[in-house]
Amino acid sequence: YCENEHALGENLKALLKQKKWTDYFVVDKKVEMLLQSLGVPYQNDPEEFNNMIAGITRCEYLISRFGSVLVSSGLDSGRRMFVFPESHIIIAYSSQVVEELQDALAGMRRRYRDRFPSQMTVITGPSRTADIEKTLVMGAHGPRELYVFVVDDED
Repeated sequence: YCENEHALGENLKALLKQKKWTDYFVVDKKVEMLLQSLGVPYQNDPEEFNNMIAGITRCEYLISRFGSVLVSSGLDSGRRMFVFPESHIIIAYSSQVVEELQDALAGMRRRYRDRFPSQMTVITGPSRTADIEKTLVMGAHGPRELYVFVVDDED
């Protein structure tokens, strides 16, 4: 939880330091502008995509019942940022919190109307599988770590 965007910047810098990362990978212009204004280092060179460890995206909604995050291909980050980084960092705002999945879907219908995104994904933590020899593997189908920073934007 972050009281404001300044606190978000401090928390993102602290995570970089704690994890010993040099920067975050970003392809979303709104996130780039936000990180730039907060002095948080980021990388956006497409040539470096395959080398990224941590990527930052926005989300559509946070679903409180399941502790889930709804993302879609309608966001500037596209599809691959939700799948490829080892660590996925999501920036969300308190106004994006809804109680139920159907509330999020209703919000998506209002937002996108007749231009509905081709992909929507509900993320509820790192993926897990025990397909191979019944051994639990984290992040087999996506990031191993998920961080969600919620910024208070309601008065």
